[in-house]
Amino acid sequence: NRLYGLLTTKYTAKEYKDIKVKVMLQKSILYSLNGNHHKALQIALEALDEAEKYQLPEKMYQSCWTIAMMYEVGGQLDLCKKYLDRTYSIYEENKLDNIYSSYCTRMSSYYIRIQNNDSAIYYAYKGLDYAQKYNNKRELRDAHLLLGIALPENEALKHKLITARTFIEIKDFTSAASQFTDIASSLFKRNQIDEAFRYSDSAFIVLRGTN
Repeated sequence: NRLYGLLTTKYTAKEYKDIKVKVMLQKSILYSLNGNHHKALQIALEALDEAEKYQLPEKMYQSCWTIAMMYEVGGQLDLCKKYLDRTYSIYEENKLDNIYSSYCTRMSSYYIRIQNNDSAIYYAYKGLDYAQKYNNKRELRDAHLLLGIALPENEALKHKLITARTFIEIKDFTSAASQFTDIASSLFKRNQIDEAFRYSDSAFIVLRGTN
């Protein structure tokens, strides 16, 4: 808040606007994580206005992406798609290949929401390709997570395992345990009992990391 205040009152020259929009988007996501989705959306929309006013293409892209995510979380999928389309238009116009993976993973998540698995898988793989090319670690994790949801069960398991390992790397042990539990459940259904117990034990072990 102090940094945002300085960028609003003292450091107001155009060269600081990029930083200001970045801070606004970070605030928006923090409000969303704390459950205040109305405030989060309001700040993200203000960030988009600021980015458009000063013609900051990457921040325009990121603002539209964030707004789309907020609408997806709120179940307003028509508005989510509207801002995803705007995100793509900004990407295409400005050739923002280095961050394109975030659009792809958001599109995959949107298609999972509307139960279009073929499109979800297409965009998750596309996001994975771009994330690997530009070493975008968050989108790498998100792409594997989405493939673990959208692919048929026998193909999804390897992506769930990769996702679990990446969650462990960032010390998100609860999410890692959830992936291991899903793997164990799938293996039980296939009568691979010993392996299923191994992953069930893994879930228990990583959960101890939260204590």
